[in-house]
Amino acid sequence: MRGFLLVLMCWGTSWATAQDASGWAVVHAAKRLPVETELVLEVPEKPKPLRLGRAAFHEVPSGLEGKVHALVLEPQYLLHSAEFEVPFQGTDTLFLAPLKAGLRMELPWVQFVEASFRLDYHSLLTLDYLVQFMNLHPTSELVISCSVEGVDALECERLGRRRARSVWEFLVTEGIAPGRLSLEGRCSNEEEPRIALEVRAI
Repeated sequence: MRGFLLVLMCWGTSWATAQDASGWAVVHAAKRLPVETELVLEVPEKPKPLRLGRAAFHEVPSGLEGKVHALVLEPQYLLHSAEFEVPFQGTDTLFLAPLKAGLRMELPWVQFVEASFRLDYHSLLTLDYLVQFMNLHPTSELVISCSVEGVDALECERLGRRRARSVWEFLVTEGIAPGRLSLEGRCSNEEEPRIALEVRAI
């Protein structure tokens, strides 16, 4: 925490602001250095996402309550997707991972209608950002995987694969070449289905 406050101070943030403000600090995952980027907040009750301008520290907007989904899309980094409960005290850190083969990114707000493989409409913003990510990195290739809870290994792998294919179909419909994508289904002990993407090539 001490080192993090020093980093904020080096970027022109006063000691009082670093201690008193509640918000998100965006840093390079390996170097722990601030990264200036836009932060997009998806709030269930609001029809449009909130876009916070480019900065390395984003204060929580006043009056914001409940669950929010934070998205960061920055060239040469993985797409960052995370869920938060606001308001909160202090600072949460968003660690941006530099883009390289073998890394995974999870998309917690990509969900499905009940026990089906149909995408829930709340997934659309994340998927739109995934399309932008693929367009920003035109030589990248991804493995789309979906983890599903289930006792029967064959059944949960099959449903996971069909859900991963729903994401695949969305991307292909939006112009992403099928050859850049592959998919798999997995069994999991988590109640919520989980979409994750592994960078196969860049």
